[in-house]
Order: sequence, then C-alpha cells, then structure tokens
Amino acid sequence: MQFRVYFSDVSIGDLEFGNEKWLVRLEGTSGTLDDIAEYPIVSASGVVKIGELAEVYRTTKEPTSLVAFADSPAVMLSVTKKDTANIIEVLDELKALIQQENQLSGDSGYSIHLIDDQTLSTRQAISLMQNNALIGLFLVVLVTYLFLGGRIAMLTSIGIPFTLAGTFIILHQLDMQLSNPVLLGVVIALGMLVDDAVVVVEAIHYRLQRGQQAMQSVLNSLQEVFAPVLTSVLTTVAVFLPLMFLPGIVGQFMRVIPIVVCLGLLISLLEAFWILPAHVSFLDVNFKKESRTQRIRRRVTRKIRFHYTRLLILAIRNPKKAIAALVTTPFLAVVLIASGWVKLDFFASDPFRIFYVNAELPSGTTLERTLEVTQALEDKALEVIWDSELTASVVYSGLAFTETEALAGDNLGQVFIALEPKTNALRDIQTVADAIQASIGDNYEEAIVTTLVLRDGPPIGAPINLKLRGQTFPEILAATEEMRAYLASDNKFKNIKVDFKAGNSELVASLNGEAIKRAGVLPGDVKRSLQSFVDGDLILRYQQGGEEIDVRTVAAAGTVTIDNVLQQTIATPGGGEIAMGALINAEYGRGYQNIR
Repeated sequence: MQFRVYFSDVSIGDLEFGNEKWLVRLEGTSGTLDDIAEYPIVSASGVVKIGELAEVYRTTKEPTSLVAFADSPAVMLSVTKKDTANIIEVLDELKALIQQENQLSGDSGYSIHLIDDQTLSTRQAISLMQNNALIGLFLVVLVTYLFLGGRIAMLTSIGIPFTLAGTFIILHQLDMQLSNPVLLGVVIALGMLVDDAVVVVEAIHYRLQRGQQAMQSVLNSLQEVFAPVLTSVLTTVAVFLPLMFLPGIVGQFMRVIPIVVCLGLLISLLEAFWILPAHVSFLDVNFKKESRTQRIRRRVTRKIRFHYTRLLILAIRNPKKAIAALVTTPFLAVVLIASGWVKLDFFASDPFRIFYVNAELPSGTTLERTLEVTQALEDKALEVIWDSELTASVVYSGLAFTETEALAGDNLGQVFIALEPKTNALRDIQTVADAIQASIGDNYEEAIVTTLVLRDGPPIGAPINLKLRGQTFPEILAATEEMRAYLASDNKFKNIKVDFKAGNSELVASLNGEAIKRAGVLPGDVKRSLQSFVDGDLILRYQQGGEEIDVRTVAAAGTVTIDNVLQQTIATPGGGEIAMGALINAEYGRGYQNIR
C-alpha cells in the first residue's frame, strides 16, 4: 500500500486563495527499475528500501501458448478477410508484403513465412467454372449449329456470357464476393442457362423455315412458348429457393447457392424473351435462299424425327415394356448407390491440403512440456511425409483447433501440417494422415494422439455424438469410460474423444477468521501474501511511454512449492511471524477443466 502511493495520480481537491481557486493534485512518479529499488517503505524493522527486500526486474506476462517453427520460437498469425474483401486479392497483397519484409530480415532479425494458402480451392473452382463455361459454350454452339444453323447458333451462345455477366453484377451489388459457394452455384446453373433460349430459338427457327418474316416469327414463337418456358424456369427456381432457409451452419453455407442459381435462371429468361428475339429480328434471319449445308441439315433432321416417331409409336403400342424400361433406369441407379459403386456425398469436395496432429497430455502438464512432446510428434510425422509433399509445418501448445471451435489448455498441443497441391504423383491428404496415425499410434509417451483432416465446405462436427447425463460426475465418468472402451473394441470406430476434461490438481484455501483475529493480521494481508507466494499480487498498474505496466510482488522462483506453500510465513503487528497454514483451512483435490 505504501509503495502504491508513489505511482498514484490523485486529485487532492480545491483550495481558494483570495479571489482565485487552485486545484491541488498529487502526481505519481514513473521511475526506472533502479529508482523503484531505492523507494523507502516502513517495515516492522524500520524504514528500508525496496531493493533490500526484493529483487526488482522487468519481465513479461506468462504466455498462454507457445509456437515453434523449424525448431525456433515463433509467433503465428491467422489472417481472416472481411466479408466484403476478395480473398485472392488479399492473399496476393499479403505475399507482396511478406516478400518486401523478408528483404530486410538480415537487419530486423526475423522472417515471415506463409504456412497455408486456402485460396487454392477457390482458384481451382474458378478454373473449373471457366472450363465448364467454355465446354458448355462449345457444346451449345455445336448442337445449335448442327440443327439450326450458324447464325442461330451464334445468337444462342451469346446467352451464356450475358447471363453470367448479369449474375455477377447483381451479386456485386448485393456485396457478395467470389467464393467457393458462389462458384458452386454458377457451375450448377451453367447447364440450365441456355435451356429456355434453345426452346425459344427452336420455335423461331421452325417458323423461319416455313417462310415467315423475322419479326412475325419472333412474335408468334413467343406467344407459343412464353407460358411453358416461364413455368419451367419458375418450377426450377421453386426447387432451389427453400435451400435459402436451411438452419444452422449448413444453412449459412448453402444460402448463397440458391441465390446464384435463381439469379442466373431469371436473367436467362430476360435473355431468351427479350435480347435473343431482338437479335433475330434485327439481323432479319431467314431461309429464303437455302444453302447446301442447310439442305443437308434439313434431311438429317427429317431422318431423326422419323426414327424418333417410330420409337414413340413403338412405346405407345407396348406400354408395359416402355414403363418397365423407365422403371429399370432409376432402379439401377439406386442399386449402384446401395452397392457402393456410386459414392453419395451431398457436400462432395476435395479437402484442404492441411491437417492437424493433435496431442492431449494429462491435465496439469506445463506449456513447455506440451510443446516438447508435440515437437517430437512433428519429427515422427515428418518421417512419414515425402519431401515433395510438405509445404510447411508449425507446432504450438496451449491451443488446439477443431472443425467447429478452438480449444485452450496448457496440456493441448497441435502440429499444423500443410501439403503441396495434389498431383498424380502425390498421395491424397487422408492417406498421409492415416499413415502418420498408423506410424505414431494412438499414444506417444504420455500424450493421446489423433489426426484431423479439414475439408472444404460447411464446418461439421463428429459423425456420431453421444451425450451421457447423470446425477454426479463420478457416475457419469464411469459410464463414459465403459462406453469409450466398448467403442474402442470395435475397429469401425476411430478418433474416439471424450469432451470432459479433468482439471489441474488444486489447493482450495479458505480464511480461518478466528485464527486471523488472534494473530492480529488483516484478512486482506493474508490474501495478498498467499497471492504473492503463487502467481504474484498485483499492487499497482501505471503508464510509461504509452505502455501499461503491472507491478507485482511474487516469491522468488523455486522457493515455494505446493508442499511448502502453507509453511510460508507472514509478519504480525508485533514483529513476529506466523505460518500461512495457521491462518487458512486447506483442502487438496482436482478441479474440472470444463463443465457442460
């Protein structure tokens, strides 16, 4: 309390002198470590300097996590873009910054390394969309050219870039950025964007062949196909719209997909009902002068219609066989899915080329020991990974990431491993993770070891979750252990995790009021003394050079253990000493790391 006065800024009050009012203020002192050591305080033995009673030194707050990269201490930064930012642009700017900073690494004493690039899947999705768009455009041009002619094919193919451009413009106005869900919606919609345009242009082509003028052909065709084309598109939109209202994390991931699909389909209607007919009318397309190619096209089309009509008549005359053929097709599809020939995954996607090796040590393990064991796990894992596969690996303790949340605890460690992009010469990431798990096993020294592979798409939890309820924790823990042992005996189950964690061993102390009164000490002094013997007692906080500094009194390192903490003494008003154990009631036990 005496020491705190030296650093406190206190308003004493106002003092009136004549016709003036003066403010009296006590200004605290901000000194160096040497100055602090010279400050005098009153003790039972008289006035002494702080430096005579304690060592004064500058340190940092105890870390809550430790990170190591390439066997050297490191700081790990996780960069997350804003909702309105373009992830590819953000990463390109980040790479430029890293390159710029590393040019000065010789002078600065540090270097920056990019451990993981999660734009890879986005870039792959963009490439897939571009390839699909080009293939779709080529097929549309090819089919419409073969059956409708060159000019009609050109007018129809214009619908794809126009519809995509309109969709992206509206998405930009809605503050939606290019992402994997957006690109997934575009890929889904690509196959449907020209359906309505093909129906409209075929109706126009039919009338042009029979000698109608372009404008009249357009009007008559729109009158004929407007209702069925509109109904067809709206029914497809009605199928996708309910996906916008799915709840939870999956709903948030899925919401953008129906928006993209519905926007693309509605804009394709605008192109089919307005822009395409306007182009046909403006170009005054007609078939009055039939070319040799057009005559061949007409003969081929007539043969196709002839054979199709014969097949249709055959189906009408043999309805049972036709129905049997129709039923057999979906039945075969169901059989293929049930037999495993066709894999069913509603969120089929390649995983990120990153995974975690998790280490869970016994409760009470220090951060340093956890980091040591986790680094040993990293060495074991790198023995399994090919040099051509590895991008980088980072080790940290005190923190563990999952697919849905981040867990904290001194006994938790994790190896973050990033692999090179997948090629035919490299193994898939699940194979690598399984190889590491098989090499290390489920236990390493005192740690429980598991692996976690992250996948693109909505975050998901474990495939199976079991919750056990009971009246007391011992009953619940006993039932949990029986369930865990039963599941572990079956090879179909792996990565079995129990989310209940026992906490550290603990000493629970309560003040003994009668003993404190007899000793003549203050309860607050007992509390602060006990804190000083453990984590340290915060006696003041002050500002120096824009930095906030905490001043603590703490016992010298190595002098206090859990065995002798109650034997430490504090001074009494009479100049004597009394042990902490005589002033408090203590119980030893184990706490809980988490309670659900």
